[in-house]
Amino acid sequence: LAKNKRLTESLKQKVFDIQNNESTFIASHINPTYIYDTLNIIKNSIEKDQDQVDILIQSMSKYLRHTFDYATTNNIYSYKDELELCYAYKNMITAKYPFIKINFDVSDFVPNTRIPMFSIMSLIENSVNLTVKKVLHPEIDVKIYSEHDSVTFSVTDNGIGMSKDEIEYCLEHPLENLAYGIYQTNQLLIDKCNSKLQINSV
Repeated sequence: LAKNKRLTESLKQKVFDIQNNESTFIASHINPTYIYDTLNIIKNSIEKDQDQVDILIQSMSKYLRHTFDYATTNNIYSYKDELELCYAYKNMITAKYPFIKINFDVSDFVPNTRIPMFSIMSLIENSVNLTVKKVLHPEIDVKIYSEHDSVTFSVTDNGIGMSKDEIEYCLEHPLENLAYGIYQTNQLLIDKCNSKLQINSV
């Protein structure tokens, strides 16, 4: 128990260090609300659910490590590394919102594609923000598959959707209320992968 309490304090210090980092990009990925909520869940579960404590501590460590890694890489890495980040984020966010479902369907035949850091996670986070308080049973599906010499990364949710004008605006303008945002993800895909986001809403 004492070891876990020390780890919790260490994680709090890491959050503080990142939030005071000169890079606003890095700081923008640290949502103080759900991170401190996760730390509180860890604190309250130490004597009741050790398995959950272990999962959350490992998830937060991976999440924060990836955030620190942004400062020391060229901002692009294997999609498998991005998936590790996404799984960690899922564990943290579902601990806060047990009623939300985040499903992953990853093909076994996807080549080791390199993508911008946070590109999938930011879309999942966007879906969480737009569904968790707006639909009764929020559900997000993440699919990764290879087809016709290309790799598709798909994030869908059961939210209320967007109009055509809203979609076009999101792709062309940064929106502060969407965390890292659709605009920034699209720009990274254009700049680093010669690709772009495709948004469909029904």
